[in-house]
Amino acid sequence: GASTARAGDDDGFSVLDGKSLSNQLAGPKAEADDYRGKVTLIVYWDGNYNSADGWMPEVEKLQKAYYETGKFMVVATQTDTEESFADLQSFAEGFVLNFPLFQRMDLKSYQIARPEGLVGPLMTLLDSEGEILFQYNSWQLFDADGDVLLNGSKGSFSGKTVTMVESKIEEAIEAIPAESALLGDLELVEYEG
Repeated sequence: GASTARAGDDDGFSVLDGKSLSNQLAGPKAEADDYRGKVTLIVYWDGNYNSADGWMPEVEKLQKAYYETGKFMVVATQTDTEESFADLQSFAEGFVLNFPLFQRMDLKSYQIARPEGLVGPLMTLLDSEGEILFQYNSWQLFDADGDVLLNGSKGSFSGKTVTMVESKIEEAIEAIPAESALLGDLELVEYEG
């Protein structure tokens, strides 16, 4: 798989290591340690505000279902470069999220190359050591080598796609030794779109 973990990090991998957390738009306040040693689902939100209703409830269900294991977290980054922070924050206040949403957090190193012209949510699942397990690109699931695992419905994060994502999350969680992840202190809330 594609490795993203930092060499020699005795404290374990966190997707937020070295990132500025001052550009958080919505959701519970995040710290790098909240993500350390955990399976992490990264959601890249392209700024199509209307697309949020299609994937956000499902992602929130994943966060709610697996957060209490102490071994799973979701982080989202809004990738639109045109909107100001204030405009995005004003928009994001309309959502009650159970995961943090940041503006333009640099997480490109966790992306598998996506074909031109794809729109909609892009997601990457990392194991507890920062290895890419799969990526979702609006209708297909790819493994870390770019091989297609599943073709779903274009623009839809539902059905068989969600079931396979759940399966991959569960496999990754089961691979973590019980003592290596601690439950964070994020307050989980329901999506209200």
